[in-house]
Amino acid sequence: MTNNLKNAVVALGEGGLLNDLRSKMEKDVGLLIEPVSMEEFLNFVEELRLELIGIVAELGGLS
Repeated sequence: MTNNLKNAVVALGEGGLLNDLRSKMEKDVGLLIEPVSMEEFLNFVEELRLELIGIVAELGGLS
């Protein structure tokens, strides 16, 4: 499981998942409940990416 999380964070770090993340999310979740601007959405994704990188760093310190 840890390797999957690390791979996901690497992909986020490389921007591979940011290109069409919003459309994939809308397909998976349905319409967004509260529309946000693309800038707000990308800021949220960036914050999430940084949090995930921190989690992976902490997990790396545990092994």
